[in-house]
Amino acid sequence: MIQQSAQKAATPPHQRRTAERDRRPTGADQPQQAHQPYQPHAPLAEDYGTLAAALAEDSTALADAREIYRRALDDPEWDPSPARARLGWDDDRFVRAIELLDTMGLLAPAATTPSGWTTLSPTSAISRLLADEEQRVATRLAEAAAARHTLARLLTDFHPLHADQLSGAATELVIGPARVTAMLEDVVRRARSEFLSLHPGPPVAREMLEAGLSRDKLLLERGVTIRSVHLGSSAATPALHGYLAELSWAGARVRTAQTLPMRMILVDGSLAVLPAPAVPDEIAALVVHGEQLVAVFRQLFEHCWALSADFAPTHTGSAAPDPDLTERHHEILRMLASGLTDESMARRLAVSERTVRRLVAEITQRLGADSRFQAGVIATQLGWLDQTAPAPARPGA
Repeated sequence: MIQQSAQKAATPPHQRRTAERDRRPTGADQPQQAHQPYQPHAPLAEDYGTLAAALAEDSTALADAREIYRRALDDPEWDPSPARARLGWDDDRFVRAIELLDTMGLLAPAATTPSGWTTLSPTSAISRLLADEEQRVATRLAEAAAARHTLARLLTDFHPLHADQLSGAATELVIGPARVTAMLEDVVRRARSEFLSLHPGPPVAREMLEAGLSRDKLLLERGVTIRSVHLGSSAATPALHGYLAELSWAGARVRTAQTLPMRMILVDGSLAVLPAPAVPDEIAALVVHGEQLVAVFRQLFEHCWALSADFAPTHTGSAAPDPDLTERHHEILRMLASGLTDESMARRLAVSERTVRRLVAEITQRLGADSRFQAGVIATQLGWLDQTAPAPARPGA
């Protein structure tokens, strides 16, 4: 048995790849089971795993390997058989230590020595292991580069299909009054069948209304259907009322609503112009292309259209006061038009400033104004201030 173990330790791994380890008895009636043949040197990553497993399973493995390495350094002509006998180790322990040294690269096969091995310095062992690892990494990198090239070539064939899909639903951010105006002109020129719009908030300047009316009439002359919904309070202002009347007489369908969710323009079911995310100190719009996305906004428009009322054009530029506004609201309106502060209005009406602020908020909401000053201007344009009673005298006057 000693001679067999010595022969195993003296045989380099590359000469015993198919050799079997010693068979261990498993019982009187059980056949002996052969050990798996010892594998030659593995890459560095696998070596670390082998070392960790060996040290975790047997705390003496590293000490045994160190002892054999010391003896091999002291006597280059060492013979495994006598060495094992002097150490008093069994076959597995001796072979395990030899294999561990081989795994670490501290022993290398040598046909000219009695043991069949030659010792290497730790520096040489590390250099060899690192060289093996660098070669392995270089090979993997080359394989990865080849795979990347192959996949890129294959995916190039599919990219146009994906680009075609994206082109059906694209967005464009337009910033600046000049660019927004140019974009709107282009949208009008592109319209072929339908032009839908929602207009919340206060009316725009009279010059913009006049320019918009010219564009709208061109659309109607080309046979484009126009449907638009405007905020009722804004539609009552003289300038917007006149614009909407002209638009209705030209053939457009116009409606008004108490509230509207957002400003919106929809063209031919494939393009939408929407408010852009807040851009400081700039006028901006978001243009959406694609039938699927525009269809969502179309549903929103149809909902608002169903809840709105037909606009009734008249030949007068004034409108009756909102019946939902009380006399106290009209008093606040007159004071707003006069530029009074909340404190002054509260003293005049003998109420708290909190009540004044609440009344002002209700007025601005009903008029669709963005500020109290704008509410006073809109009320003046509507002629409401001339149709209401004069403000009450100051208490105690």
